[in-house]
Amino acid sequence: HTLTGDETVLRTWLDERLKREHPVLADPNIVEVTDEATFETLLAASRERLVVLDFWKHGCPPCEQLSPVIQGFAQADQGRWTLGLVNGFSQKAVKERLGVEWFPTLLALRDGAEVGRAIDYESSDTVRWWLDEHLEA
Repeated sequence: HTLTGDETVLRTWLDERLKREHPVLADPNIVEVTDEATFETLLAASRERLVVLDFWKHGCPPCEQLSPVIQGFAQADQGRWTLGLVNGFSQKAVKERLGVEWFPTLLALRDGAEVGRAIDYESSDTVRWWLDEHLEA
């Protein structure tokens, strides 16, 4: 299907809005998990460095509080670890495979296995401490 003039304008508008609303997705250390293949790629990457998965859902206030914090740490840490953003509704297979039942949930992966889990959001200090514990392990 070739885009019509109106569709092209709409697509351009949507692309620009996405870039404004989700600028961190341009960061190579932050990956949106859109399918099981992306998840498998992150699982493999955990053999080289820490991978943290952020399981979130729309309409979840703690998820909305955690998101900018964890993404900011991923950017600030400049490649020491990789963040995977997992929408718990659209990626049910990944959520179920890892036994995630609550939102938000952070999972730390190293060498293809889970090495840590944090549920809910308390504060940026708590998240920083949790990340540092897993980075030093």
